Amino acid sequence: MNRFLNSVYAFMVVMILASCGGSSGPLADISGSGIVSDGPITGFGSVILNGTRFDTNAATFTIDGQTAAQTDLKVGQVVRIAGDSDSLTADTVEYDETVKGPVDVEFNATTGELVVMGQMVQVNGMTVLDDGTSPGSNNSVAFDMSTVQVGDVLEVSGLRDNNDHIVATYIEIKDPTQVDDYKVVGVVRNSGGTEFTIDGLTVDYSVATLDNLPGGVPTDDLLVEVKGLKADYNPTTQTLLASKVEAEAGLDAVEDDEVEIEGIVTSDAGLPGGFEIDNVPVSITNSTQFEGGSVANIAEGARLEVEGVFVNDVLVADEIEFEDNEFRIQATVDPGSINATDRTLTLLGIPVKFALDAELEDNSSADIDPFTFADIADGDELQVNGFIDGPDFIATEVRREDISGRVELRGPVSNINLSGSTLTLTILDVALTADSNTNYEGFGDATINQNDFFAALVDNQTVVEARWNAFVDVAAPLDQLELED
Repeated sequence: MNRFLNSVYAFMVVMILASCGGSSGPLADISGSGIVSDGPITGFGSVILNGTRFDTNAATFTIDGQTAAQTDLKVGQVVRIAGDSDSLTADTVEYDETVKGPVDVEFNATTGELVVMGQMVQVNGMTVLDDGTSPGSNNSVAFDMSTVQVGDVLEVSGLRDNNDHIVATYIEIKDPTQVDDYKVVGVVRNSGGTEFTIDGLTVDYSVATLDNLPGGVPTDDLLVEVKGLKADYNPTTQTLLASKVEAEAGLDAVEDDEVEIEGIVTSDAGLPGGFEIDNVPVSITNSTQFEGGSVANIAEGARLEVEGVFVNDVLVADEIEFEDNEFRIQATVDPGSINATDRTLTLLGIPVKFALDAELEDNSSADIDPFTFADIADGDELQVNGFIDGPDFIATEVRREDISGRVELRGPVSNINLSGSTLTLTILDVALTADSNTNYEGFGDATINQNDFFAALVDNQTVVEARWNAFVDVAAPLDQLELED
């Protein structure tokens, strides 16, 4: 299923102080400052970006540089908001797609990949899919990625990883008759003559208008926006004759700005003293605090959240949080497992420790508010989101629900084995079994067979959701397995 969870996915949030000396931390804690925030929209009612609600009543909206309205935006699109951090009032909201162009290589449900105008695009369980038929902010109608064909025109919004590929947060099918030109935003590689590449796309800028480029021409490692007529794209060679190449702003921070970035590690060459996230240099000091991991867990492609101060064009990290180490459990509380002193309990035998700042909410018919750890009882059905810290499972978001009989586990998979039609695997230290009656889903909600599902699994790396629709026992075969990341 397609979800867009506030707590996951590798995307960038930038908070910029107009004055020096503000404290790092959540947006609400920054006072007397301006704010620029880049990231995926997670909801509306104003605009919710990375879990923060911005008042957009007086904001100016633009899409691809053109005046727009809030109703033109969709959940999952990566936008930039500029405004005031005290009141969380937005002055401007800007959206530009990462790539808009034709499909070169069709979607592979096993790998979760497709190619759009030379860009390798990764689809996962959090990618919002929109068939483009229903306008309005909350009206995305999902589609099956397996129906997408070569030549179909897609709009993709997402985040670049360490290979310059796009981790998609939003994909929309476009009416090709309504598209006059194609577009891509990315980092210049292999520049020379009048050509350069962005991922797998070759850009010929021999007849292009060049705008705001340092030195007047595209150079390696420069972030640019490229446009070209759709008639000027050659899908065979994946070459676009550009009509315009324009430099794009990167991290718009200045000395002593407080900055928070949630994104993908693009270089780990400077470890243990530093690395790059979204191509922004990060420095690790003795005072840097880690949550959900350590320096040893930092690697190219990892999703992190970094908070710190911008000094001499480097983000000096105060705190680094690992977004890859997340888990989710939906199950009932094991009898006799609640320890009020340690704030621990078990679900399916999994020991869960509640963080001191964990958010608790009662969605059951009891509707207790405020809902606290002391209100949890044996047999309660809980939905728990959190992170894995070594051998520990730390809960950060907990919701009580009415009993449904449904049980879910989501986390990295291990101990993978396929014997005949019996697939065994472990998620969150729970041994699971699936068989020929289990429904297997690949990326993009596409149904795949058991062999293809097994082939997609990488030990201690692939994230999988497992589900029983009517739970009896962990030894019972699963009703569904789904590739998540």
